[in-house]
Amino acid sequence: MKAFSASTRRRRNLYRAVAFVKTRIDLWDLAAPVKRRLVRRRGRRPGRNLSLIYWAHHDRPRRQRTARQRPKLRSGASPITAASEGSTAPSSQGDLRGERDRFVALAFCAADILLELDPNLVVVYAAGATKVLTGAAPDDITGRPFLNIVVSDERDALRDALLGADGGGRIGELAVRLTDGSRDSPPVGLSGYHLPDMNGHYFLALRMGMGGKAEFGDRRRGRDTESGLFDRESFTDLAKARLARGADDPYRLTLLRLEDMAGLRGRLDAEGRRSLAATLGTCLRAASLDGDSAARFDDEHYGVLHGLGADIEGLKRQIETYSTEADPAGRGVTANALSVDIDLAEMSETELAKAMVYAINRFCDDSDGAGAFTLGKLSAGLDDLMQDTVTRIGRLKQAIEAKAFDVAFQPIVDLGSLRPHHFEALVRMRDDEIVSHAYEFVTFAEDTGIICEFDLAMCARVLDWMAETSLQGHKHVVAVNLSGHSLASPDFVAKLHALLKTHSAAGPNLMFELTESAKIKDLDAVNRVIASLRAAGHQVCLDDFGAGAAAFRYLRALEVDVVKIDGAYVRNARESLRGRAFLKAMAGLCHDLGIATVGEMVEDETTADILRDCGLRYGQGYLFGRPSTNIGAFEAARTEIGSLRPLRRADR
Repeated sequence: MKAFSASTRRRRNLYRAVAFVKTRIDLWDLAAPVKRRLVRRRGRRPGRNLSLIYWAHHDRPRRQRTARQRPKLRSGASPITAASEGSTAPSSQGDLRGERDRFVALAFCAADILLELDPNLVVVYAAGATKVLTGAAPDDITGRPFLNIVVSDERDALRDALLGADGGGRIGELAVRLTDGSRDSPPVGLSGYHLPDMNGHYFLALRMGMGGKAEFGDRRRGRDTESGLFDRESFTDLAKARLARGADDPYRLTLLRLEDMAGLRGRLDAEGRRSLAATLGTCLRAASLDGDSAARFDDEHYGVLHGLGADIEGLKRQIETYSTEADPAGRGVTANALSVDIDLAEMSETELAKAMVYAINRFCDDSDGAGAFTLGKLSAGLDDLMQDTVTRIGRLKQAIEAKAFDVAFQPIVDLGSLRPHHFEALVRMRDDEIVSHAYEFVTFAEDTGIICEFDLAMCARVLDWMAETSLQGHKHVVAVNLSGHSLASPDFVAKLHALLKTHSAAGPNLMFELTESAKIKDLDAVNRVIASLRAAGHQVCLDDFGAGAAAFRYLRALEVDVVKIDGAYVRNARESLRGRAFLKAMAGLCHDLGIATVGEMVEDETTADILRDCGLRYGQGYLFGRPSTNIGAFEAARTEIGSLRPLRRADR
């Protein structure tokens, strides 16, 4: 048999290795049709180097393919070795060319650049569109250290990721940027195989553009611009998608807090902050599933989905080392972590998804030390929190289904007549062990994804109460809170309208108060829902107006009847003339739009006078009554029936 040259063997092994990066199927059976599809598409994929595909297709002789058994993987052998052992060995240059064609076609299905590195990470072979990304032809890259063509702030983390595969096996997809020395490439996906039985060489495939498996949707959206990691919302979506897809093997969620990262960033200039964030991003992605399942929630809080074998202690040391090296003061950060197993054998995917989202939100939102979710206090770890969350979800769902909660009422008072105009319906849980406070209850329901079920149950409970009291000769106008999450759900909206049809007598006596509007993504869609409720005779109030930078955008997009101004503006109006001017301006804007205004947190006569002076017509607070399940306890409890109206200019 003719001996093949070292370069020929190297090319064959490289194509074999890279082909196995993306597939576990029988390469022999699928090579030809894959290659033919690629040839037909030649020239229609910008940035793809298909010259090798074209050459391979036209250079090989056409011959009938024979059926072969799928190669079996013997214990301890790499897939590439098994492919060689399970197939007929090439005995001639023509057979070698056929084998080469198959592997090169499959390799370029998933890659723009193919690289082989020696154990010292020096490039010994390169093929593909290297000039596009690095400014150098494949021959010019050969012989150079691979890390030299990677941007400097990602080299250390990438070196650790590659050397961490010394035991052999796949290198999950990482997002890296290449450089030609003067400009950096966009992120490219890097995956590969490390083969101890091939002299310890690394076989890498680089693909233009980032993204993971199709099941997770477009993973380029919702990323932190500095680190390239997912933001909180996209990360929770990714985690839920992975749970919905299911997995053969359990994995873990690790939440990390980098103590004093805010201080470190303050000691760095803009370039230093960007460089550190990019380095930490590469480090976290390298430890994560598929090389791209990590998130940066804010400066100090991060999350990683990873396999059970990931070295989290080593990851913490890397983060501390990189941060210390970047810190002009040499202090760096302290990395703390909590991990929990994500195992569908223990909980249903729905329960796990809700518990995971809740844990992440608690981790980020209660990080100021005022909340209960701190690394120091959670000595039992995330496992207990996850299990406790699942238990609370179950008990809460049972309470909702059984309507095992009470409704308390708090009056919204006309500041001119001091008579209640309508009442806000507030939940009071009978089981204190589920939640101890109404605000905590709503937050828990939203974070765990069961707010839609509760909002519908609350509407049904209030409508039943209104029908019962109406038979007794009492009519009250009651406002029921609806979360922005609920109004964004078509299923919830359909069920709500069906419920309202069965209680048509309530009519204008039932109002709706939109809460958590800041979390609404599609304002146009929600505004159509609001319009449908108003068309059915129900007035709609926008709660907490002024809270958040986008409040005026919501007011412009959502056509409501009433605006409840956030209590922070009422407090500021008490404290300064400047605060009073802001409150008066907001009330004036609403008046010009034909929208009535309600001021919150009215606890004394002084605050009520300020609201009147600023042009607000309605007020709510302890001055007029604390929430009570007995609506008759309020003075002049019988509510005026009529439309809310903004204060006229002459009345100010």
